[in-house]
Amino acid sequence: MVFARVLSWGILLATGVGYGQVEKAPLMAPDAHPSFDVATIKLSDPASHRQGINSRGNHVGAQGQTLKSLMMFAYAVHGNQIVGGPSWMSDDKYDIDGIADLPGEPDLKQMQEMFRKLMVDRFGLQFHPDNKEMTYYAIRVTRGGPKLGNRTTDPDPRPDQTGNGDAKGMTMKFTNNSMSDFRLGMQYFLDKPVVNETGLDGRYDFVLKWVPDDLKGAVDGDGPPSMFTAIQEQLGLKLEVAKGPVDVMAMDRVTRPSAN
Repeated sequence: MVFARVLSWGILLATGVGYGQVEKAPLMAPDAHPSFDVATIKLSDPASHRQGINSRGNHVGAQGQTLKSLMMFAYAVHGNQIVGGPSWMSDDKYDIDGIADLPGEPDLKQMQEMFRKLMVDRFGLQFHPDNKEMTYYAIRVTRGGPKLGNRTTDPDPRPDQTGNGDAKGMTMKFTNNSMSDFRLGMQYFLDKPVVNETGLDGRYDFVLKWVPDDLKGAVDGDGPPSMFTAIQEQLGLKLEVAKGPVDVMAMDRVTRPSAN
């Protein structure tokens, strides 16, 4: 399984993006609550563009991640929902390499749990939940209804998001995704939190193709549309700006990571 977080279109061209399965491996028990048995944390090479969070079997790691981006992954929040804290949370990038304390490959939720525990143990992370009025993107169904096709037929229960980009645009394939999974993946590309207001409770397989705003001038007229237009035309969904109370994580305490 691999989850690559994209910070900019330039990095996307170099690395690709997605969270999902790299190769078949025995699954961790669905009711398991894993932690890192051992984990090394070191500052990333400044010259490296590698970015991702991944697993192969019970081997779990991350590359080029800030504490803030790890929090975004582990708690399924947008960066705007993390309030306070020192500037190094967004500046210092880390590589993490570790092994789960239980056999099998963790699913997305189990990986999130592992990183939540790691941040408490090694970064001394402490925060309290709060609520803040802010603008966000609401995912809603268009008047014509969703175009997501049939419910997924993939027997693997793990959600999968894989993608690749080039000078002509971005393509992402979503497998076994709920609208909450889709929301999590898409908010990495957006400047505001994303809230699922579709009312859809199924899991679906679908593909989304779009051109980021900063590449519009470089793509000819036959290329895919912008993200907002693509979501509406291809999926029968829409992103609309809304304003209201949004759950946030208010920072209380954090330190640079303890020694390995």
